[in-house]
Order: sequence, then C-alpha cells, then structure tokens
Amino acid sequence: MAKPTESSKQSGNDSTISNSLLQRVRNRDEDAWKRMMEMYGPLVHRWIRRMNVQESDAADIAQNVFQYVATKIDEFRRDTPDQSFRVWLWTVCRYRILDHYREKKLHPGGHGGSTAHHRIMNVPDLPEQPEPDDSAEGVRELAGVVRRAIAVVQGRTADNTWLAFWRTAVEGDEPNDVAEDLGVSVWTVYKARSRVISRLRGELDDLVNVESFLHPVTEPDEKPAAD
Repeated sequence: MAKPTESSKQSGNDSTISNSLLQRVRNRDEDAWKRMMEMYGPLVHRWIRRMNVQESDAADIAQNVFQYVATKIDEFRRDTPDQSFRVWLWTVCRYRILDHYREKKLHPGGHGGSTAHHRIMNVPDLPEQPEPDDSAEGVRELAGVVRRAIAVVQGRTADNTWLAFWRTAVEGDEPNDVAEDLGVSVWTVYKARSRVISRLRGELDDLVNVESFLHPVTEPDEKPAAD
C-alpha cells in the first residue's frame, strides 16, 4: 500500500457520511458491529499483548474494551485531526488494561507461580496516547485496518471491477495499461476504481482516511469513449 503523504488529510466529520460504518454501529446495526470488531479486534489484541498481558487474559480484556465501545460509541467525536478513532480506541483499551492489573493486584490468587506474580506486580507504563497516526507505527496499525476493510469489500465486488481497483489503487499501475489488459475502456477502469473506493469510504472513511493509503490517479477532464 502507498504510505500516506504529508498532504493527505482527514476531511469532514463523521456526520457527513450517513451510511458509514461508524454511523451504522451507532444505529445498532449488528452486521456493522461485527465488521468493526473484525477490523479493529486484531489491533486491540496486539495492544493488549504488548502491555505484558498473558494470552489467557487478553481475550477477556479485549471483550471488555468492545463492551465499553458498544455503550459509549456515541461519545466519539472527530472535531479535530488529532481526535482519531484509533486514539479514542487506545484510550478505552488503556483503561481496561489498567483495570486488569488493579484487579490482579487486589486478587493475586491463581496459577502461574513466581513468573505470573512478577508480571502482575509490575504494571507496564502505559502511554496516554498511542503513536501518532502519521508515525511509522501509526501508519502500520492503520494499514492493517485498511487491509481488513479491503478484504471485506473484495468479497462483494466483481472480479474485473476488483482488478481495476487493485492494480491502479494498490499496485500503482497506469489506468491505460490496466484498461488494455482487461480489454475495457480507460473510463471503465476509472469507474471501477471509484466504485470500490466509495465502498471503502462507506466502511472506514469516518475512521481512517482510506485514500491516503492508495495510489492517486488523475481522472481525465472529459469522459473517454464508452465501451
């Protein structure tokens, strides 16, 4: 995937896309909620494991994270560029991890011997904020979310439409070359690319600036001849 450029900005606020994943989650759409967990679950689990949490406890903490998100999702706002969903989600995750260690300190019983006891009594220093979205680590984490969103959209997209998108947006091929290989007009390639990107926006544009991870193309001022 292309790395976000300095000029790539998140634009608008979450209310501008009425059919966005975030809006559907706020409307208590069960499928949208499952999709959000699929996209962000691996990231939350990774955060938890990095904070010296045993695998046996990580699933419970992740469940607590998403239970909180489910009840408080209406409180998330993206009024400024630094108020990203990833930062908000980390804040939720951070407090659930701290709660876990506090509980273990109050009730240290259980199995695991001295190694487990040492882990429990040494609470990691959890940062207030994750790495910034535009940092190397932030880009990697968001790229993982985008990859999972792309996989979801691919399953609902015709093969040629998907190839036109993938080759121009992800691999960076020229639309003219893609059109020749697929045996269609250049305008068909542009339309296919735009259609898939629109679907990706519906999944993530309120949560991640999707297009900052894709290769840009400049569409012609006039429509090429139709197929």
